[in-house]
Amino acid sequence: AILEALLEGNLPSEFSHIKKAKRDLINVNLNSVSEVEEKPKFICPVTGLTLGGNYRFIAMKNCGCVIAERALKEIPDRSVCLNCSTKINNP
Repeated sequence: AILEALLEGNLPSEFSHIKKAKRDLINVNLNSVSEVEEKPKFICPVTGLTLGGNYRFIAMKNCGCVIAERALKEIPDRSVCLNCSTKINNP
């Protein structure tokens, strides 16, 4: 839906920071607790916190892993992804 709106030029104002699909959008890798439920729940693979609005999550641009912000703050080594060990390019 975001791609269609970007191509058509009618992106809602809350997505105004998205200018180019290749640069500003990434595929994310979510870890689910269980796929048996009607609505799957996604969690941080490091802390086990549930994605749902109570905690902040960050999508790693290099690999697409979604990790709780709390995990990133507690781990001093930010040169690799905490989930998949992909090297992270820090600015």
